[in-house]
Amino acid sequence: MRRGVAGRLPGLVMGAGLALAGATHLPEAAAQDRTGQVDPAGGLVDLRAEVAARLAWAQDPARFFAGDPAAELRRHFEALWTLSPERVDPRSLDDDPEALMRQVFGLMLALDDRLAEAAARGALTQELADAKRRGLRGARFLREAALLRALERQPDALYRGGRPALADRFPKHHWLVHPAWAARPFDDYPRAYSILCVGRSVVSAAIARSAAEDNQFSHYALAYRCKEPQALRGKTYPAGTWFVIESLIETGVTIRLLDEHYDSTARDVIFVLRDETKQPALDAAADAFFARARDAIAAGRPLAYDFSMGTAGGTNGGAATSGVVGALGGEAGGPAAPAPPRELQSFFCSGVGEEVYRRAGIELFGPRTRFNAGAGSRALFRSWGVDPSAPGPAPGDADVSPELLRVAEGSVAADLPASHRMHAVLASMFRWMDEDGYAPRTPWWFRPTSAVLVRLSGTRLNFADVPEGMSKDALRAFYAIDKAAQAYAKRLAAEDAAFRARTGRDMTPPELEAALLALRDDVSEVKSWFKRFPRAVGVWSLETTTTLFGRTPLRLTIREASPDGPGAGDLEVVREVLDRGGATKARAVGQGTPREGKVDVRFPAGSGAPERITYVLKDGEKIVGDVPGHARVEAGRRAGD
Repeated sequence: MRRGVAGRLPGLVMGAGLALAGATHLPEAAAQDRTGQVDPAGGLVDLRAEVAARLAWAQDPARFFAGDPAAELRRHFEALWTLSPERVDPRSLDDDPEALMRQVFGLMLALDDRLAEAAARGALTQELADAKRRGLRGARFLREAALLRALERQPDALYRGGRPALADRFPKHHWLVHPAWAARPFDDYPRAYSILCVGRSVVSAAIARSAAEDNQFSHYALAYRCKEPQALRGKTYPAGTWFVIESLIETGVTIRLLDEHYDSTARDVIFVLRDETKQPALDAAADAFFARARDAIAAGRPLAYDFSMGTAGGTNGGAATSGVVGALGGEAGGPAAPAPPRELQSFFCSGVGEEVYRRAGIELFGPRTRFNAGAGSRALFRSWGVDPSAPGPAPGDADVSPELLRVAEGSVAADLPASHRMHAVLASMFRWMDEDGYAPRTPWWFRPTSAVLVRLSGTRLNFADVPEGMSKDALRAFYAIDKAAQAYAKRLAAEDAAFRARTGRDMTPPELEAALLALRDDVSEVKSWFKRFPRAVGVWSLETTTTLFGRTPLRLTIREASPDGPGAGDLEVVREVLDRGGATKARAVGQGTPREGKVDVRFPAGSGAPERITYVLKDGEKIVGDVPGHARVEAGRRAGD
């Protein structure tokens, strides 16, 4: 996946919010009132003790699986991560910040172990996997908050107790490493392993958020160490060279040196196979895929990027049979049939990993991300070429894969505040699209420009570096999101700096989102690219306007389609023909897609309704229906919500 191109609190949804980034710069006196007495609302909270209690629960299989582990996981994390920063005892952060971070990382490892056990007993549900995603999101914010605070106050405390070997190999990141791997030299790592990461760009944050609000990763890559000398782009590399194999929007499947990868990520996770006996098969599959990708690059025809994000049949699977199951010819939800894998020709970033692992007989992704999208963001996904009704595979699905063992997590501290702000921006924009009628928009001048740029992609005249295969609708949507998010992030950075000057700490994620909500219509640079359109959902009273025999009354009911539906549309539209007494004479049900103040609707042939009609919304209270070649065939007003 590409990493380099250009009034309402989320409450529990934010998970880690209040105690996490908020603890980053908590002043010592903040947890006491003006008289110097301990906060009477319950006293100061020992954060290490709180984490230790959750760690003990997660490390005990009997306690973890007693009752409903998904509900308990959510309850534990919500109780901890919604703490006010002012109630956290600073000593629990400052006495030994490295120990606190290792404790949090140990909690993540314990959750990995419990979900692997759940998978082994056939009890790994989508609900449990999603609860783990939320818990991991909270844990990462806490770890990063502790890291930032330690760097500011006592940088010498970092790596107190031992510096892992990985930190010497990739020193830009601060690493937390599995105890069994801390002293292992990097060249003793398996020849093929999985990487999750997120970059620094708007697109990285947008792709991370597009999967689900608890997803923190925009990219999957496969680390690979060659066993023989390799010729690549006119240069020969010796045996033992580390590469990364990945699929990027701008290049398709590409190969580069692993060191280059670690120069470009803000957050990074290393996974190896939990079952070491499967490693030889994985190494052999990685050898074969490396050779295939290398030869395609040498021929000038690199394997293509899958713009459907793995949701379209024939690429990385499809809505009905996806991933290893679909590729092997089995049925979704059932065992894979012993048929030879078909050769995929285009790859989403996580599709590279899925392809290599399936060639080794391993199903990399178990529970897949399901887009938690409303009508607004579903329309955005469709403009990208993504089917939001189909499951992943999202890069972050590696975070809940029972096949993988988490070896290390690293963060570039200097990138974290901006990363937190950008994720708050994208989380807010997606929420506004689904709840408040906002949508990316294309200025009139960019419509012909984007059409020309898309036609030039893949040619020598591609001066704008538009990825080959990207549609003009996807380019328009990505560009609009990028422009709006950059403007919001710039304004939010100023708000965060002012907040820090007043309070001595950075905003927490809920505070960032609340600040954005307050200023969302007050950023002039945004208005050309992202705006609020009239809300289509509701009940409308209309009349036909073209009949020679009088006007026919109609009732139009527009509501959000089920996210688990067949994917034919984002809105369900019910059109009823009424008699003069208001009784229904005829009824048709169609699927609609919102588009910049309009709803494009398709009704089934023979339903009695126009097969295609576009409803244009006027100031939220008036509506006009246009069919191809005819304008204003129906018109009316809002009758209710």
